[in-house]
Amino acid sequence: MIVRIIILFVIYFITARIGLTLDAVSGFATLIWLPTGISLAAVLLYGFRIWPGIFLGAFFANFFNGAPAPVALGIGVGNTLEALMAAFLLKKVNFDYSLSHLLDALMLIVVAAITSTMISATVGVSSLLLGGVISHSDYQSTWLAWWVGDMLSNLVIAPFLLVWSIPSRFNSKSIIESVLSILILIIMGIGVFGGGFGVDTNHLPITHLLFPPLIWITLRLGIKETTLATLLLSTIAVLATMAGFGPFISEDLSLGLLFLQSFIAVVAATTLILNSLISEKRSFEKRKDEFIGIASHELRTPLATVKGYIQIMQSSFQKSRKINLGIYLSKMENQIDSLTRLINDLLDVSKIQTDKLDLRIEKFNILPLVKDIIRDMQRLTPEHKILLEGNTEAVIFADKYRISQVLMNLISNAIKFSSENKKIIVRIHESKDSISISVKDFGPGIPGADHKRIFERFFQAAKTDSSSGLGLGLYISSQIIKKHQGKIWVESKVGKGTTFTFKLPLKSYKFN
Repeated sequence: MIVRIIILFVIYFITARIGLTLDAVSGFATLIWLPTGISLAAVLLYGFRIWPGIFLGAFFANFFNGAPAPVALGIGVGNTLEALMAAFLLKKVNFDYSLSHLLDALMLIVVAAITSTMISATVGVSSLLLGGVISHSDYQSTWLAWWVGDMLSNLVIAPFLLVWSIPSRFNSKSIIESVLSILILIIMGIGVFGGGFGVDTNHLPITHLLFPPLIWITLRLGIKETTLATLLLSTIAVLATMAGFGPFISEDLSLGLLFLQSFIAVVAATTLILNSLISEKRSFEKRKDEFIGIASHELRTPLATVKGYIQIMQSSFQKSRKINLGIYLSKMENQIDSLTRLINDLLDVSKIQTDKLDLRIEKFNILPLVKDIIRDMQRLTPEHKILLEGNTEAVIFADKYRISQVLMNLISNAIKFSSENKKIIVRIHESKDSISISVKDFGPGIPGADHKRIFERFFQAAKTDSSSGLGLGLYISSQIIKKHQGKIWVESKVGKGTTFTFKLPLKSYKFN
């Protein structure tokens, strides 16, 4: 960790010194500020303990730029808090570095780029004001430049570093298309910002010419190529504008850079959102194809089994052999029950999608229902030990059948993934206005990246020899609890087991 802190300090100090030489407003607020995105990526990738590298880099960069020690200290604290706060909030929502989900892209834009950067701008500029470095009249312009520079860094630099930290394989066709697409964008960027087409592009509104290659890269390629394209385009635009070329030049360089950075911010945010939507669509299509394959297998298996038992019975009757019909009929019944459950799941999903999953609300004691379900499930799996913890006399207003469906699904999942440790704990807890029921197993656990997807349609976090189904149980359960104006969530650590909990209100509500 010490080595990483030193490396971060060196990178931060060098990039900060470069940024402060680029026409910084009031000498300290620059619109080109790479360290913010580098800091955020470093904290997300290597943990919060790397913060000294940020603080020391910010302190010494500003101190050697002429800031008094107390002012440099304040700036260092603000820059450090900015990165730590952004990383903390992103980790709280299980932020995925691949930015393959819309929520991840929006969180990066809103939390990291727009919100957390206000901390650094406010603390830094206030330190300059209190230290007598700037006057009250300079506060607003300095704050705006500071904030925009930090925001752009988290929109352009941080995504690039994060997604390129993820290993991936490339095929020759994708590499060729990627290289050609990036080259076309570079040529277009030089033409728009540097007059590469032999036309004076100064003040000409031709930036829209960049969107076709950008959209092509976003739609056809991946998030890595998209972030690389945004970074390269930003670099070309900044260098050209500083050299006095392009649509955003102004007599006041800071003003020109401000307009340019606003344009780049829109480009970066748009491509990130578009790419996440495309990734989600591709992921859904892939899961849909997998679902069709799983569904055909799961539906065919019980039918084939039933047909096999019927053939055995027919053959035995033809040969006048005595057979125990009860055994075969029982097995056939089990397979038909499995088929019925699969069909019911599909019907429930259809009802949920069309908002036709009606609830039959009644008033009942929850504890006897939980005990009955545990007893029935225990009979089906005598090798497991299902324990009940907690007690309550609570009466709830809910659909008894649907709540039973949720609890049975959670216990069934716990049984599937408890092949080694056979203990399962069902815990019931009553609070002032709600009742919570949790099901805990001691199986392999669920990776953190899958927690927010575990309740999606067709999604299955893990495969085991005993696991089957369509990946619909948890999705249906979550929708049932949501319909009851309740809440369901998962807590799990790899190798430590998994706990699913749902909470229901004790009060009577008007249900849709």
